Amino acid sequence: MGADLTLTRTLLQDMVKHPNAGGVLVLGLGCENNGLDGIKEYLKPFNRDNIEFFNCSIFIWHMFHHFHIKTKGGTIVPP
Repeated sequence: MGADLTLTRTLLQDMVKHPNAGGVLVLGLGCENNGLDGIKEYLKPFNRDNIEFFNCSIFIWHMFHHFHIKTKGGTIVPP
């Protein structure tokens, strides 16, 4: 991805550690190149209590798996 990926990641990480941020929720949408793991690793040395992470794609996968939800052409099919 190159410079665009690096610039995007740096911008997001700098916004998370901004001193005026009272609390930060970082949402992961399942991006393979700019995922939460890399951002967490970068922010580890800052050790701030006001940062939370939530990976939406894992939540949705577990929800579909747990409730045995099937899709057909992008539409949820009732059980």
